Amino acid sequence: MNSKLVLSTFFLMLSNCMFAQNDFSENPLNAALETKDVTNFWLAFDKMGTSEENPFKDYIKNGTVALKAYPYRVMSADSLFAMVNSKKSEFELGGWSPNKIKMNKKNDFERTITLKIRTPASFKFTKGNWESQAEVSGIEKGNNISLEVLKPHAKIKYQIKSWF
Repeated sequence: MNSKLVLSTFFLMLSNCMFAQNDFSENPLNAALETKDVTNFWLAFDKMGTSEENPFKDYIKNGTVALKAYPYRVMSADSLFAMVNSKKSEFELGGWSPNKIKMNKKNDFERTITLKIRTPASFKFTKGNWESQAEVSGIEKGNNISLEVLKPHAKIKYQIKSWF
């Protein structure tokens, strides 16, 4: 019993030494947020359908320690490709990155955007960050806008009541 406990403790300590991030700053003001994986994800996404090889192979191969440390979330390039492809309409709408898709200014009070999307789709309007979401007429404040069915070439107008 004691040998199993000691052996288990040893392997736990060994795995922490091997996989733990050890370059943390002692000063929280020097902390940095690594966003390389996000940029590389969108590069791989943009290659879907145009590349002969699965673009997520390079994404995983060149990923940060954090991406590689969670194999249960990103099982393989093939499973990631299948998941992204099955939810492509969500990713085409910016993948819930609030600054990914920008609207065009029509005048001081109107903005326009033309998108090709697949339904069902969910989205929100922001001013480029989650601290400035739109309250949209007909949608409960804070809820996503959902499109379940959309006719070809449909034009939809939304009125923004306020920002929160």
